[in-house]
Amino acid sequence: MISTSIATALLAALASPAAPDGAPAPNDWTILLYGGSDNSSEETFGPDVEALRRGIPAAGRVEVFCLVDRSPGFSDSAAGFGEDFADTRLYRLTRDAAERLDGRPELPEITVGSSYEANSGDATLLRDYLRWARAHHPARHTALIFYTHGNGWTFCPDETDGGDRLYPAELSDVLAAEDSLDLVVFDVCEMSSLEDAWQWRPGAGGFGIDVMVATPMAGFPFPWESILGRFEDPATLTPEEFGRIVVEQTEAHRRSGLASGELEDGAREIVGREAMACLRLDRIGPVKEALDAFAVRLAAHEDGPDWLFELRGRPGAAGALSYAERPLYVDVFDLARRAAEADDLPEDVRAAGARLAEATDAAVVASYGLAAYDRFGGFLPGRHGVQLILPPPGLALRDAWAAVRFLTPGATVGEGAGYGRYAFCRDGATPGDGRVTSWWELLDLTFDPDDEDGGANGFSP
Repeated sequence: MISTSIATALLAALASPAAPDGAPAPNDWTILLYGGSDNSSEETFGPDVEALRRGIPAAGRVEVFCLVDRSPGFSDSAAGFGEDFADTRLYRLTRDAAERLDGRPELPEITVGSSYEANSGDATLLRDYLRWARAHHPARHTALIFYTHGNGWTFCPDETDGGDRLYPAELSDVLAAEDSLDLVVFDVCEMSSLEDAWQWRPGAGGFGIDVMVATPMAGFPFPWESILGRFEDPATLTPEEFGRIVVEQTEAHRRSGLASGELEDGAREIVGREAMACLRLDRIGPVKEALDAFAVRLAAHEDGPDWLFELRGRPGAAGALSYAERPLYVDVFDLARRAAEADDLPEDVRAAGARLAEATDAAVVASYGLAAYDRFGGFLPGRHGVQLILPPPGLALRDAWAAVRFLTPGATVGEGAGYGRYAFCRDGATPGDGRVTSWWELLDLTFDPDDEDGGANGFSP
């Protein structure tokens, strides 16, 4: 008969995969914080790290690390790290302390005594951070949290390095399949777009993300102490459950703040515009396919583009649900649902809209939106939350399209236009055939007509 102690030891050994000789045993979760705070987000980053540390689970194999690039211009606080600095440093975060680490060999310039100023807007820094973590702190699941500013098509602006920043397709170009992640959380504004989700979908042959949490519109940093405090059993926590917790705890925190009456009017207005979604990116493929099929059907209908403009409404008017104060983005599910229910569209277009709504619903794990969306008929949790670029009327067509010239399959045209190279624009499109085969081609033909020279974005459908 095997003793109880020996049986317990055997079960524990079977539950944990064996590590190669000399290699660290894998964590349940390795959580990587990327503090791209060489900008005004530095003002809140240290206090938020301090709060996050209080929530780190005491049980389970969970390790939290932070690569932070600070600014000399916005804060001199020692909160979160126990010291003030303006360079780039690497830390292990625990409830009790922030331990400064050596990043070699993957991050050779970062040591416990270095004063290296990295460019957090350079994707190679992110790549090397991910590879450092995998080499020295492997885990069954790895989560990456971006903490910085963003606007939907760019994030992590580094003011010390000339305003360089990260772009969605830059991550695809620099990171590889080996750098793929179980969960990415954007504690950043406006990154919950279909264009970005398609860029990082898993199984496309390069860098991929399984689950993504992002906001169409954020107001304040996420409540990380209460989020991590929800970890009951890290050993069984899935990426989807982690993402759902982020959404649920943030919504609860915001609603509690609104109900308390302690928020000033300006803060209440900001919180009221918030929305957030947790997305399964392995389900984004059917959303893109359904959107392209919808665009083909809409383009074949002679009044299709007019219907789209009428639905879009003018800035500030009730129409398709739009996000942020810049009405550049509309909600994908809302657009699809309105098309499916439109009496003035033919049956094939309505059916295509219904299929798009169904696919979007399947991809959204959890979401919330607050009071600002009441004028659109309310926010539907678990359905709304994925945004899509659709320029509003009110501008000349080319002017509207020039404003989003970053949304292109190739390199961008013109200084300050961004990075381009979106897979969303490239996939499903056939350059030069003059036909609509994708949503993006429908927009390009509508906003950039007669563009033999490629027009605002250098592309001729």
